[in-house]
Amino acid sequence: MDKIKDLLQAFWTYRDQAIDQLEAGDLTKLAFLEANAAFFADRGLKPLHQVDSVEAAMFNYQYYNVQAKLHMQEASEEAFRNPALAKKMRHKAQDLYQEKDVWTQKILDIHGYDQVEAYLLVTRSDVLNEALFEIVLLDVERVILHSMDKRIQYKLRQAGAWVEGARPSRISTYVDSRY
Repeated sequence: MDKIKDLLQAFWTYRDQAIDQLEAGDLTKLAFLEANAAFFADRGLKPLHQVDSVEAAMFNYQYYNVQAKLHMQEASEEAFRNPALAKKMRHKAQDLYQEKDVWTQKILDIHGYDQVEAYLLVTRSDVLNEALFEIVLLDVERVILHSMDKRIQYKLRQAGAWVEGARPSRISTYVDSRY
């Protein structure tokens, strides 16, 4: 159990440092994603099986989110060279995003809906604009989640955590930047 506790402590320390670098402009969005992927890959880490805390669920959320975004990036790079491969990579990315949403819901189940605020986002992307929503854990520093899952949105509405009206992301510089 101490091994998991140490791993989660290392993850949160790393995560804070990477966010600091991103906010300072020392990392681009793509470099941030690649650094996050390297955190997992360099240590041979996979998602945790036993999850009973927001921190552990965030570890899994981050794993799947980064993998999905990098698959989408690779699909974009392959779109003209190898359309069939790009299509496979987009499908894989969608599967990874769905797994990320499983962990988004798990975070909410563990945390509860008090001290949670969620709303639709206004973004620069025609695809994401007013489809993507943001979930903020108000009492946990630097936990801002994103989803388009209608089931999660429904549960947020039922719990009274949904705020009507679209607004810019709290991290719009990140959300609206391309990688």
